Amino acid sequence: LPMTGSSSLSELYDNSVDGVVIVENHSRDTQKPTDSNLAGIGTGFIISKDGYILTNAHVVSDAKAVWITLHDSTRVKAELIGSDVGTDIAVLKISVNKELLPLPIGDSSTVKTGDFVFAIGHPTGEELSFTATFGMVGAVDRAIVIDGVRNRFIQIDAAINPGNSGGPLLNIEGSLIGINTAVDARAEGIGFAIPINKA
Repeated sequence: LPMTGSSSLSELYDNSVDGVVIVENHSRDTQKPTDSNLAGIGTGFIISKDGYILTNAHVVSDAKAVWITLHDSTRVKAELIGSDVGTDIAVLKISVNKELLPLPIGDSSTVKTGDFVFAIGHPTGEELSFTATFGMVGAVDRAIVIDGVRNRFIQIDAAINPGNSGGPLLNIEGSLIGINTAVDARAEGIGFAIPINKA
């Protein structure tokens, strides 16, 4: 198994998981989140200590309210700062009375085919939240059309399911190199990530 200096994959997970969040798309804006309003679940991750979060635009599309759950189970409503359907990126903001642990942003231009990668997300929503998957880069700069829009992705063989959408793709040093965004329905076990430099 690849070692990262002296640390293991379990340490990599422990060091990263507090930067990952559950993103809930709600069809109604209420004071408290209720399951009856839950339209969909995806993944997001913290990029700044003051509460900015990245996710996929499709995770929050048409949401009347977006609720975030932190790894410590804190639940808070997020503000949608902006979203771009073309690149499938959305920016959210939360305010919580605690220290947030943003993920360190890496450089996706240095990613090579064969590099080991690590993803954290919620493959089927709440019941499998904060799942780690591990794999390697199958191709870089892969041009794929998703929902009619052509983008260039990092192709990975780590398992990515719909609930992983918007979650972090990390390199073996624990730096953010991409945003896991979609599965190729024709090919089991292949996922795609938006390079973090593009995001």
